[in-house]
Amino acid sequence: MKTYTYRVCPENEDAIYRDIIIKEDQSFEELHYAILDAFEINPGEMASFFLSDETWNKGVEITLFDMAVKEHEVVHLIMNEVPVSKTAKEKVDHLVYVYDFLLYKTFHVTKTAEAKAVKDELYPLCIASAGAFLGDDDDDFASEFEDTYDSDNGDDDDDAFSKNSFDDDFNPEGDDDFSFESDQFDNIDDHDL
Repeated sequence: MKTYTYRVCPENEDAIYRDIIIKEDQSFEELHYAILDAFEINPGEMASFFLSDETWNKGVEITLFDMAVKEHEVVHLIMNEVPVSKTAKEKVDHLVYVYDFLLYKTFHVTKTAEAKAVKDELYPLCIASAGAFLGDDDDDFASEFEDTYDSDNGDDDDDAFSKNSFDDDFNPEGDDDFSFESDQFDNIDDHDL
């Protein structure tokens, strides 16, 4: 029996990768879980593989679950029903893997080798790893947001939205004696509700 080695890289991150070997009779669902395990991503979100060309254009989709689409609308493939050998037989060496359609984690998957399966070896198997992937850390978004919009730079004069600058600039209609208790506002008690 053959095995295929796939190099899986986060999109636009060639220095970060995992090499995964999988047997030809194993399914895309097994490859899906091997990728999640190799990158230490928590399972539980939707995912799809797309057949692709060398420039990563998406083709036929292989979904994690039955999406209940009408058969005449699209080709309907489900991961647990499609062995990885199907794409090898079709000479498809590139796949796009998308995990979590809300955060849209995209990976490029390239077949790099074929070999004979080693007897008694458990597949799929991650055989090489480079770089850290932080895509599943819940704090990453907050950290990225804080880095991009860091307002605590130690200099309140440069911060247009600091409390002091906001208070100094807030002066509606030039009224120096502005107050929410002024006669400009109706009292809620004056209205029948």
